[in-house]
Amino acid sequence: MSRMTGIDEGTRVRRDNGTAVAAPMAAAGRAAHEGGAVADAPPPPATRRTADAGNVQSVARAAAILRVLAGHVGEGARLSEIAVSTGLHKATAHRLLAALKEQGLVDKSTDTHRYHLGLELFLLGSSASNRFSIRDIARASLQRLAEQTGDTVYLFVRSGMDALCVDRVEGHFPIRTLSLDIGGRRPLGVSSGSLALLAALGDDEVEQVLSANSERYARFGCRPEDVGRMVSATRRDGHAISDGMVVPGMCAVAVAVRDRSGLPVAAITVGAISQRMDAVRRVQIVAQMAAEARRIEQALQPLATPQRKRRAARAT
Repeated sequence: MSRMTGIDEGTRVRRDNGTAVAAPMAAAGRAAHEGGAVADAPPPPATRRTADAGNVQSVARAAAILRVLAGHVGEGARLSEIAVSTGLHKATAHRLLAALKEQGLVDKSTDTHRYHLGLELFLLGSSASNRFSIRDIARASLQRLAEQTGDTVYLFVRSGMDALCVDRVEGHFPIRTLSLDIGGRRPLGVSSGSLALLAALGDDEVEQVLSANSERYARFGCRPEDVGRMVSATRRDGHAISDGMVVPGMCAVAVAVRDRSGLPVAAITVGAISQRMDAVRRVQIVAQMAAEARRIEQALQPLATPQRKRRAARAT
């Protein structure tokens, strides 16, 4: 009995002209009786291609659901919210959520009926993090900045259409701005770190992100054209700034960390209460951040992957 289908493997069922016909390996029985060899006939190429396309689509839809849940860390998301954010029919979203829940990748609160990322996904993510060294390399820079400024320092990387917080170091100033936990996400273009990452991309990719995140921007009181103007200002100034955009009374500045080809691999953010972020102090902090970004970039040079090297070669 197959666990996936619930169909006895010794019985094949086909439907001819609307009539169900059970064929319990009849052909195989005849071949064995006649002394012939028995072999499973492969499905036609067209059938295989259709099945492959369906599997790929299911994986893409499941990944989209996980990304939506990653954007609702803490409060979780309702089925209707997930369906709207992914563009899936509610029945399709519910079916995929049930499959993800069975694998431990998604949890559902019995009290609120909201969905959350599951423990198994955390364990998988912890294993995957061993492959990447950006957090380890940047850690000393984050600590120096926290000591120099006294404020909270964040490290962001890009994850699809989001900026993912992969590290955070708190400074000594008694009023701390802990607007995002490690593992938290923001849509690219929202908050200074995600804005620094977005502004470092090429124009075509920026337009794709603005279009993909257009509905999500409304949750933060802005439109794609507003984010587009902020991208232009970030490129002009050499750093991103977010003053009260996400958390009232909080101001944050950020700079991008780039690879050899100029593509962003991370962004460093320093956040503080707005009173501590006057224009003079911002200039000082940005200079400190830029120096640390260069340190990280130099440390990353030997770790350039073949894919990035090929991309850099194409760009020159």
